[in-house]
Amino acid sequence: MTNLWRRAARRLAREVRTRSWVWRCRRGGEVTIATPQGRFVLPADPYDPISHSLYVHRGFERQLMADAMDLVRRLRGLAPGQGTVLDLGANNGVVSIGLIVTGQCARAIAVEPEPTNYARLIRNIELNGLKEVVTPIRSAVAAQRSTLQLELSPTNTGDHRARPCHPETAWDDRNCASPIELFDESSRRVIEVQADRVDGILEGLEPEARRDIVVVWVDVQGFEGEVFRGGPALWATGVPVVAEVWPYGLRRAGMTRESFAALVAGIWSGVWVQRRGRFVRYPIDMVPYFWDELGEAGDFDNVVFTRDAG
Repeated sequence: MTNLWRRAARRLAREVRTRSWVWRCRRGGEVTIATPQGRFVLPADPYDPISHSLYVHRGFERQLMADAMDLVRRLRGLAPGQGTVLDLGANNGVVSIGLIVTGQCARAIAVEPEPTNYARLIRNIELNGLKEVVTPIRSAVAAQRSTLQLELSPTNTGDHRARPCHPETAWDDRNCASPIELFDESSRRVIEVQADRVDGILEGLEPEARRDIVVVWVDVQGFEGEVFRGGPALWATGVPVVAEVWPYGLRRAGMTRESFAALVAGIWSGVWVQRRGRFVRYPIDMVPYFWDELGEAGDFDNVVFTRDAG
């Protein structure tokens, strides 16, 4: 009976927070909330999934973070709370801050290109008292140092995307992306952002800031292939990489099933996929079949890429 009451109480609390969220979004602006992953300043936007999840469910991808870090610790022989997470596509800091606040990592390097997200990242670092252990960097990540076009999602702060071509140039003329478009991306407002290779970003940091990177967390909305091309020195260390695999986004960023599979096979030897609540290792040459499993209609999943010793 006690468990039934607890479940009922949690369900009621979620319903109350859902109603509160709807009311709060009508006022607009920003809201500050406390969660087990830390305190966050969020946009009060009913369509923003990260904000909705943190406000209503008091967490965002908490189980994924816990499961992925359990795997990383097992593979690397680490104790909880050790090492640095390199967070590429840091958004408001939910991964960087969350992994530190929950005792998974000791430090973070948080890389985010979009100005509004970056400003919230800075505020959230300060809000959680983590200025001494989180290094924020305003930059996109690409295969080379460059200026990128960043298309801004009007409803999802986690879905701003780098375009591989100038917006006035037809993508098929440049042969740099698929012409598929399911979410009206061509109508988005576009800004320019500076980008650098992941190896270049790390080279620009003080040794103390970049020491002991135990995991790389990558969520760049389909631009993962370009990120991977720019980090050979980092990948050679064997650090595990948690990454979103989103075939639709990868296609729009210029990757094909075959080119993505060849790219990751040249870096890693295994890919860990969540099956029935646990990570299962597959040989890296299974990535094309995982792509097919997800399809190119918009489905995605998070995996862990690893490299065998030697």
